[in-house]
Amino acid sequence: MKKQIVIACKGASTADIEDLHELQDDLKELPEAGYEMLKDQILSTGFAFPILVWQDSKKKLWVVGGHQRKRTLQRLKSEGFFVPKLPITFVEAANAKEAKRRVLQDVAQYGKINAQGLYDFMDGAKFKYEDVYSSFKLPDFDMGSFETEFFSDLSPAPKALSDTNDKVTSGEVPAGSVTKIILFYSVSEYPEIVKMAAEVGKKLNCSNLSQLFSALLKKESNK
Repeated sequence: MKKQIVIACKGASTADIEDLHELQDDLKELPEAGYEMLKDQILSTGFAFPILVWQDSKKKLWVVGGHQRKRTLQRLKSEGFFVPKLPITFVEAANAKEAKRRVLQDVAQYGKINAQGLYDFMDGAKFKYEDVYSSFKLPDFDMGSFETEFFSDLSPAPKALSDTNDKVTSGEVPAGSVTKIILFYSVSEYPEIVKMAAEVGKKLNCSNLSQLFSALLKKESNK
């Protein structure tokens, strides 16, 4: 028995996926990482938004909004999933040119995600950082900077460091200068990393992460 896609929304009508024709052509592409995220959302929470369609004078249905969800369902169907009739909502357009204008209106991004607003939204919904980072591709938003600002427990760099002595551009560092290495990891990984660092540091007799990092590099280079 085929695994079935769960429909979690209602529209003005329904249509078979084969009867939904694309208007946007190659206007947008769906990278593999994006497909995996969208696939995971559909499989875990269901198909949650109707496809926006324009119906021409011959009753042919053209997708105005929802191309990536349609393409994802087509791939899931080829992978053995049963795709039922999909909820659709009709968009008014006088002709094909106007319908394509509707496509641009749908894909256009007018708003911009605000970092503090996103944090407050996640906090109100009790979302963990990894719930958002691993599941959603937010347009024109730097998740790395967002994590550093709102979720990272890293201490800020000492004010005494300057732009000239905290950057390494070659394999040599002038004697007496100070440099730093920044490691990036998610907030969910932090407790385990600290725990492992403490255990390894104790075995190697290192009192801080700088000594530990140096000791591990020396140990690796001597193999």
